Amino acid sequence: MVKRTMTIRIAQAFAVVAVAVVLLGAVATGPALAARGGKGGGKPSTSAATLTVSPNPVPAHTQPTVSGSGFGAGESLLVGIPGDYRFTSVTGGAFSFVYTQRDLAPGTYTMEAWAAGGGGKWVLRASSTFTVQ
Repeated sequence: MVKRTMTIRIAQAFAVVAVAVVLLGAVATGPALAARGGKGGGKPSTSAATLTVSPNPVPAHTQPTVSGSGFGAGESLLVGIPGDYRFTSVTGGAFSFVYTQRDLAPGTYTMEAWAAGGGGKWVLRASSTFTVQ
């Protein structure tokens, strides 16, 4: 009986790990696939959503503030620089957070806000180009 219980627990652990891997893969690749013409097509929606990064220009090696407005209340977004996104939940159509995902070296970047559309498609809702000096 003990051996059977351990076998069941091991199988449950593998199932949890498999689900986590699938979800992380969707988060990491969804916007990238959409931008390359995969599911979602990478086409921005026609909404009036806006995204801003401040200050702009951003001093090198500092953490800018990312703000968005014109989104749907309760909408869940992936916001960040391509390849470096984080989940953000929208309250009352707007959000704001300090972007702490990575240290930004001097250069030009595009901050993007992606929403999960129907059928697992990702939709680019807003983007903003900013400079790090």
